[in-house]
Amino acid sequence: SAGIYFNACKEVTVRGCYLLGFPAVVSSSINAQFLNNFVQGGGFWLENGSQDTVVAGNDIVGGRTQGVTLGGARIEPLAEDERVRRITIRDNRISQMRQSAIGSAFGRPSIQSLGQIESLTISQNQLFWNANEEDADIFDGQSQGGIILQGVHRGRIHDNDISGNGGQGQIPACGILLSWSAGVEIKDNQIAGNGLFIESGTVT
Repeated sequence: SAGIYFNACKEVTVRGCYLLGFPAVVSSSINAQFLNNFVQGGGFWLENGSQDTVVAGNDIVGGRTQGVTLGGARIEPLAEDERVRRITIRDNRISQMRQSAIGSAFGRPSIQSLGQIESLTISQNQLFWNANEEDADIFDGQSQGGIILQGVHRGRIHDNDISGNGGQGQIPACGILLSWSAGVEIKDNQIAGNGLFIESGTVT
């Protein structure tokens, strides 16, 4: 169960806490800030209706979920606008998550996804050693890795260190994957060593 659950809330701040949950925080809020927390067990889930939300300065380590999940809902949301809008994910350290460091809620991408995530900034994060689970039946062949998103309209992904994600598991993995997205700038990132490495001659 979630450590903290905000549903249709405004003006909330969680700062300097130790958070343990699966996921640790679920939020569908406007003007929310999650700052300088230590998070285990699961990460942050910003559900449909989340707007003007900042996730910054957190250590998110060793959980069964994604470090930060965008979109989707555990229960029927109360928000009138179900898009995820004006989100900043900055200066976090996300590592050893069973799933991706930052990603969309599960679901097959399609043209209807475009604009589900609006005005997204992901900057100055360290994303490493995530998505290394060997058993990935839940993903049904979908990729995992550092940043795995669908339906983004207007976004900036810059100055992140994305390394070693998906290197141990048996699933498709990469540093950054975008699908059904438009108007996204990717700049000044360090992306290395993501995905399963197979030596030449070992595939039969």
